[in-house]
Amino acid sequence: MRTARTFSFARFQQPGEAAWAEVGAFAKAWNQEHETKFSNIAEILWSIEFPDANDRALAEFLGRLCAVRSLFQISCLTQAKNIFSECDYRAADFFEILGVNLVGADRRFVLNEAEALGPPVPCPECGWRDMFDKPQLTSFVIEESLLDASLPTGEHPPPGGWDCVNLPNGHKVVARRVVALLDANKVKGYELLPVLTSATNQPSERVVQILAHKAIPVLRPVGDFEGALVLCNRCGAARSLNPWFREHLVDMQPMYCVGQDEVSRDEIFSRHLGRGAMLYVPGRVYGVLIAAYISGIVAAGIVQYCKGDVIERGSYYPRASTGRKAVARIAKLQKIAPQS
Repeated sequence: MRTARTFSFARFQQPGEAAWAEVGAFAKAWNQEHETKFSNIAEILWSIEFPDANDRALAEFLGRLCAVRSLFQISCLTQAKNIFSECDYRAADFFEILGVNLVGADRRFVLNEAEALGPPVPCPECGWRDMFDKPQLTSFVIEESLLDASLPTGEHPPPGGWDCVNLPNGHKVVARRVVALLDANKVKGYELLPVLTSATNQPSERVVQILAHKAIPVLRPVGDFEGALVLCNRCGAARSLNPWFREHLVDMQPMYCVGQDEVSRDEIFSRHLGRGAMLYVPGRVYGVLIAAYISGIVAAGIVQYCKGDVIERGSYYPRASTGRKAVARIAKLQKIAPQS
């Protein structure tokens, strides 16, 4: 696994044109000296990505950027993304599955979205809500012919069509041959709902909607993230990071683990209370799906069974501590003294 980090500077987010000019000067000076370079998008965005968090250039970049920010009120958006290899997925206890997106500017895959989904329901504890929080009120009606269509990005469909497709609330439909593979490998913990075809208004014979029996929305961060995360004990949303990390432009993307007692005999689970979004399947079926040439299933995040150093869950935190282990580790990378 490696962690890619992206730093973006949007023109409209800067306090003024003088700050935007300093962003440009910083980016151009960096590009003259380094192989990892900024991209300038339409004179409204400077962006740079470091493909590995252990890159020596990243440590230098952070130091120089902090120096610039100490002189000018520059706004920067940082993002971190864990990138896994095929070996990582094969060794995982669970991996998240995503599907392809068939929605385009001139076409819809789900034809009754307004009727099938209600407005997002906020979490009663923390207030968070997003598109995943739209409750499903009735069966989805789909344009089944799009299963055999090219993606909006131009990728051609494989023989037999797409086997996994995203729905508008984060749920998925999967081909019946995916279900047959899960059954053949005795995977437990899911249920199927029919989706209707627009041509007949009858259940599709090609795809079904898949949901987990069990929702486990609050997982446990692995390692020394104590105090660095604000997690809702009901919906699991990670709302913010320790102010030290935000100030020094280091955002953390933790790995999560799940207790064996929480999963129990149900190997499939969802990290969302709706049980269809953020869907995780056992890692032991990864090779099976690859060998069967299943199309459209995209492996995303990884979750392992908990062991060793994990953070116990509280009601709603961060705790009072500052996560000094993590602060010290990042400070060593940046050569910045951690705050007391």
